[in-house]
Amino acid sequence: MKKLILALAMVFTLSSAFANEETVKKEVLNAFSSNFSNASEISWTISDTYYITVENANTKLVLKANGSDDWSVFKKSDKS
Repeated sequence: MKKLILALAMVFTLSSAFANEETVKKEVLNAFSSNFSNASEISWTISDTYYITVENANTKLVLKANGSDDWSVFKKSDKS
């Protein structure tokens, strides 16, 4: 019962905080609430930043894009 009340309070807080902004999908809010039940001071932003991880046998490469076509190397590491 305590968890249910906490979850409802979080959903109400999150949904009222974004009443004037673009809405966050219910699936995202539910997943976030179940995985981070003790989170506080939550803020959501909409971004055109994307990350992709590419790996081969020896190297792990993380690429970052701002928008749809501005890709750059964000992080490169050798596998041990």
